[in-house]
Amino acid sequence: SYLQSRAIDATENPAVSIYFEQWHRFCCSGYSATVGPKLFVSNDGQNWTRYDVHQAGINATPKRNPSVVEMSISSVVANQSTVYLRFHHIGQDAYHWSIDDITVYEPAPYDTRIVNYFVDYAEERFAYYTNDNYAKLYSGTPLFSPYHSFQEIIRARALLQNYGASQSTNLTITTKIFKEDTELYSNTSAANPIHNIGALDSLEMLMNYQIPQELTSIGSYHYQGVVNIDEEDEMPENNGYRYDFTITENLFSYVDPTYASTDRQSPYSYVGSVDGDGCGVIFMLNPTSPLPYVLEGVNVYIPSDSYNWDIWEAGDFAYLTAEIYQGTLSGAEYVFDVTVPLVSSESTPIDSLMVNTWVYLPFLKDGAGENISPVEQGHQYFIMIRFYTNNQRFYIGADKFTQSSFYSNWINLGNDPGWVSATTGISMELIMNKFGENPGTDVQFYVHDGNTPAAGAVVTLYTQNSVSEAVQNNYTVNGNGMANITNLRSGTYAYKVSFEGVEKTGSFTAYGSDKEIDINFGIENIESTSPALATQVYPNPTTDIITVKNNGTLSKIVISNILGQTMTVVNSPDENESLNINNYPTGVYMITVFDKSGNQSTQQLVKQ
Repeated sequence: SYLQSRAIDATENPAVSIYFEQWHRFCCSGYSATVGPKLFVSNDGQNWTRYDVHQAGINATPKRNPSVVEMSISSVVANQSTVYLRFHHIGQDAYHWSIDDITVYEPAPYDTRIVNYFVDYAEERFAYYTNDNYAKLYSGTPLFSPYHSFQEIIRARALLQNYGASQSTNLTITTKIFKEDTELYSNTSAANPIHNIGALDSLEMLMNYQIPQELTSIGSYHYQGVVNIDEEDEMPENNGYRYDFTITENLFSYVDPTYASTDRQSPYSYVGSVDGDGCGVIFMLNPTSPLPYVLEGVNVYIPSDSYNWDIWEAGDFAYLTAEIYQGTLSGAEYVFDVTVPLVSSESTPIDSLMVNTWVYLPFLKDGAGENISPVEQGHQYFIMIRFYTNNQRFYIGADKFTQSSFYSNWINLGNDPGWVSATTGISMELIMNKFGENPGTDVQFYVHDGNTPAAGAVVTLYTQNSVSEAVQNNYTVNGNGMANITNLRSGTYAYKVSFEGVEKTGSFTAYGSDKEIDINFGIENIESTSPALATQVYPNPTTDIITVKNNGTLSKIVISNILGQTMTVVNSPDENESLNINNYPTGVYMITVFDKSGNQSTQQLVKQ
């Protein structure tokens, strides 16, 4: 089926671009170039040029819904008097496509944008895929990585597209590395002399920069990528890119905890999987002093997935076991014998009390297996979570927003581990220590109402401190507005702060260094009449999709359950932000909106 526009007159337009929003999904059959969403464009109604506009792989949705298609169609329609657009869809099992906000316009003369941007953390890399969802198959920098294992930063590269009406010249990309606000490194690529209209060009430059592998390197970092052309770019807001990461004492993860539930992974997504198969990630360690490293345990995120609830509602458990295997060099590649782990956790029953939390799987130590001594730079180790579910499908969380890596998404079927070509990172955190060190984090909450300490406020910390035991630790804020938590094990935690009938929720990651968290219950936050918070949430109650309608000044939307545990976070939401809560359990939730001044407003949301 297709929708076709009336004739559009572009006689006076030397360049033409199209913009539209879409929501689509492929499911359950192999991809074919002839199926799915297509845009056909013609200048005579007889001859048609096809544009593939899908932005997701098989059995997937785009990483954001709605997603945006914007591209030049000048080669077909510029200065043409009869332009036709045909939105054409051939659907197979469970395919769907929705389109909205279609705009055909003449672009600015010069508008070059960063489509995607990568900084490679290790030697391996893969092809330059140009589709946004497939352009991250490379060795990306982990979000968290211990200072003593941080690898050399090898190169930076970017995909850059000319959305303007004119050819630009001398296209370059400059990459900088910052610790906090201090610039550590900067380099600019060689110039691409010609950047044609509509062209998608790839630029690359070697960096070969090593952040020192020492304790003083602990802290927050970011990469900054900026595109430059000789001409004055008339849309400079699209010329930059930023990627944040943290160097820690003892925590390794590819995942931003904010996005730990934006995707999912399971061996049961693949044909031939049986109980005992698993999924996991590869991490790299360097020789250091003193050795050995001591493997402590693994955090894994348990999402509120419908398949998980099928098991729980039947009164059953899913059992997960964490294991680690050491890689052996075979030529230039590491191989893993996954029949003999270095160390394992207990088989841990996962029940519905653990939904939307990080479950800690501590390793069983024998004084030997947990102690590892890598012998070369970047020595690889495979962390695997094995699934025991009586062959029922069960999922752990994954992050599809954070820069993914070749190492962040592996599947093991029948003791045969292999890389999965999906742009996601499995939601796992490895906690390890250098020999003789066991860094804990002291966390200090400062809770106040703007000017006065919020004495008596209660901080509730949600975590899994022991096997199969959900723990809620409460801390009362003292007269100075402080609640102190000492020697907290590394990993990610959720919290809720309650004060005078108002609640604030959030999460933080402990990684050895002390941390301060500021919670402001200002009067304006409690009794705000700010027009920025004038939002509508509909339909409410709902079974699947809600829309949060606002005036465009919101900074964030947070949905939490009645325990205060975060279900969904949307940063910089659209004026009509659509959210899918189909996989939420039936019940009452809180939806909190924040404006850019820090004001917030909360209302109930009922999932039927």
